[in-house]
This record gives sequence, C-alpha cells and structure tokens, in this order.
Amino acid sequence: MGIVVDRDIITGNGNNGIYDGGVGIGVGLDRLSGLPEIAEVNRKGMTLFVADKAIEMLKAIKPSIKNKCFHFLSILYVKSLILDKEFDEVDENEVGLKCSPILTTLSREIYGKKGWSDVLRTLIEIDAIKIEFGYCPNKYSRHYGLLKPFNQEIQRFDLKYGSFLTKCRERLKKRAAREFSRSPVEWVIKSFGDCTFSTSNESMLSAQNFRSEHAKNCAINSLESVTGHYHNFGRCAAGRLYYPITSLKKDFRKKLLIQGEEVAEIDAVACQPFLHASLYPRSCAERDKYLTAVSSPEFYEKLASWDRGFSGTRDECKKKVFKDLYYGSIYKRPLPKIWRWFCLEYPILAEQMESVKMKGNSALPSLMQKIESNIVIDYCVPRLRDANIPVLPMHDAIIVPVSQKEIAQNLLKESWVAVVGFAPRFKS
Repeated sequence: MGIVVDRDIITGNGNNGIYDGGVGIGVGLDRLSGLPEIAEVNRKGMTLFVADKAIEMLKAIKPSIKNKCFHFLSILYVKSLILDKEFDEVDENEVGLKCSPILTTLSREIYGKKGWSDVLRTLIEIDAIKIEFGYCPNKYSRHYGLLKPFNQEIQRFDLKYGSFLTKCRERLKKRAAREFSRSPVEWVIKSFGDCTFSTSNESMLSAQNFRSEHAKNCAINSLESVTGHYHNFGRCAAGRLYYPITSLKKDFRKKLLIQGEEVAEIDAVACQPFLHASLYPRSCAERDKYLTAVSSPEFYEKLASWDRGFSGTRDECKKKVFKDLYYGSIYKRPLPKIWRWFCLEYPILAEQMESVKMKGNSALPSLMQKIESNIVIDYCVPRLRDANIPVLPMHDAIIVPVSQKEIAQNLLKESWVAVVGFAPRFKS
C-alpha cells in the first residue's frame, strides 16, 4: 500500500486506483509547469510514499482539495530529489543548483501562484510539511519541505539528470510555441533563438564582482539559460514578458549578439513618470506642463527637494520619489511632503492617481505596467516583426541589432504616440 506516482501527476486529475495489488492514491508528474514525464518507471507507476501513517493522513483530507494537496506534495518531492542530488548524473560540484532553471520552474509553481492557502493549512494540520522562514535583502522568504512520515523511505526512481534537463527544455520550448502562437511574443521567441554572446560565459563571470555566492550562482544560471536557449517564457497579469533575457545583468546584455551582430538597447528615460501622464485627458494644459517637467534631466532631484530640501544622488532621489509619490500608499499619515507639493503643482494628475490608488497599493503600478506592455509588446513588437527586425524586449526597453537601431527607435517612438499620445526621450 502506498501513494503511487503515475503518469498523470500534477494534471489536477489525481485519481484513486489499484496498482501492483495494493490500494494507492495516484498522482501525476507530467504536466507540472510544462515539465516532461518525470516518472520514467514501469507502466503501473511507482511508490512515492510508503508509510501507512501517511496514507491514513491523506485519506482524511477533504475531497475538494485532495488533488491540490497531491499536486503540492509531488512538487516538493521532485525538488527534494534534485536538491538531494538523487539523480545519477548530477555533478557533486555543480554550482547554482538551488537556483537552476529547473528548480526555478518548480518553485514558481509553489511560490508564484495563489490559491494554496487551504492546501497549506491542511498539510500543516496533518504534519505533512514544514515551513522554514528565511531572510533575503529587503524581504522575508518561506521555504516548504516534507515532514515525517512523508519524507521517510521515499523510493527514489532511476532517472538521468541530463536527459531530464533536455526533456524539460524541449517541453518548455513546445509550451512557449503553443501558448504564444500568433501573438507578438512569437517573434520574440524567434529572436531569442537567434541570440548568443560575443564572449564565453566564463570570461563574463570573471569580470564581475559578486556580493555573494548566491548572486554568482544566479548569474551563472541566467547565462546558461540564454546560451542553452531555455524557453521559459511567461507574461504576468499586467502583461509584462519574463524570459531569460529579462534576468540578465546589464553588463551581460551588452555582450549579446543577434544573428551574429552586436546589439543596441533602446531605453525610455523616466519611463514610469511619463506613463503616469497617460492618466490625463488628451487635451490638457497641465499635461503639457507635467511632460515638460519630466523631460528635465533634474526631474527626480527637483521632486525630492520638496521634502525639506532632500539631496542625494540621482538614484537616491529617484528611490525617494517612487516611495513617497508614485507608488506610496495614500493612507500613510502624515502624507509625505512630496505628495502634498505634487497635489498643489499637478492637481489633476494627483486626483487621477489617488482614485487608482484607492483600489489598492498595487493598482497603480499594475496599470502602468499594462500600458507599458501594450506599447512595447502589443504595439511595437509586431511593427518590428513587419520590418523584419529581431527584437528582445526588456519591459520598457528593446534590444535590437545595432544596424537597425535608428529604425527601431523610430518605431518605438511611434508606438508610444499611438498608444498614449506622446513619447519620452530615449537613450541607448
């Protein structure tokens, strides 16, 4: 008797069945975030958990969330196999394993999705999982792991890590092609397939000073995801596109080649403040005044000085302006001085921002990201495709072959004007 890992794991259709003469609870691994069929075992499946106590505990789970509990436990199980290096071909000295693309995909399934609250509550009640709290710079983190008897006598299945990695990449590539078929992202996927680096990963890494080993491991895996063309593409609810290029350091992006040609990165200056001008009516004198102010190179320094003459570097001023003005809470008391002065200087825009902020702290940044993605992904990328210009978007910026820089910048500017009625300054 045991819980059986069958080829249906993580489909959301866990089923009860009889395997090898024993009653087991079947769960599947093959559709976990588009991963391949992990359980390469006999046709009738394999035993995942063998402890009788675990079986009794799982039988007590409410039927309405039972499949989600199996889903969650199965992901933790596969992660434990990788982290414990139970696959035959995992190099004992392999760096960055904890932040590898495979584990990132698995982790996104656990930590990047909502709707796990009932599952977590249930699994904690039956002592199936443990939660460890950690701390990373500026944020707390949670890590889940299996508890006894769920982590005892787990039967490790025979699977080659190399073939597992290859299958993951093949499956993710097919999923990206299927999910973004006939969409602007399809052109980005093609452009991504044509990109390489002008120098080796090792030489780029040796030129960097990393603050920690973890930061170095993340950089290693970011580079490997690009050189290996790891097709991990996804768009968030706000429309932003995330894929291996978006996690690259700026120094690494400078070394990119598209179809063997050096690249240019075209970036909007003060993109977020400019995007907020889209909240104005199209014909508004205050909007022209605001756009003129945002176009100034000292824009952030001027706004920051409204708070008792605050002075600092441009990055420090920019951070303060975003914290106190654009993405700060309107319920904070006392209200930041920057916000109060802004209300006097730009009352129409302040009123529009406040009405959006009342929907929640994330409402305004999400709205700005939607407008940004509409400009870059939904409007500009198709025009670059029509001009046969490969492109790698970076949120509000685009990376194109250097020979196409001028044409691409004009198309990006036209996209801004078409969507919001104005365009910022660009730098490259």
